[in-house]
Amino acid sequence: MDDEAAEAFELYCKQVNYWPSNGYELEDQLESFRQSYQGFFGGSGKDAALEYTYQYVEDTGFLSGVPASLERYFDYEAFAKDLFLEGYSEHEGHIFTDY
Repeated sequence: MDDEAAEAFELYCKQVNYWPSNGYELEDQLESFRQSYQGFFGGSGKDAALEYTYQYVEDTGFLSGVPASLERYFDYEAFAKDLFLEGYSEHEGHIFTDY
């Protein structure tokens, strides 16, 4: 595990999945982390949640089929707020799924 992943794992254990008090064995905790961790998006003082939202929209094809003339009106900030209310969390630039 590299330094960035180790930092993310420590945050995950303390802020998301509360290990070791959750009762998981280390291997189960590591597997849960691997499934939850989406990456680091907070470089250069960026809004990590917003950066992740741009990537999420791109990766999922959320706006595929929407004409470019309409796509520019999509409110990424509002969508990021909704995304992080239901299912995602950000800790020190690291993004995790909450399910």
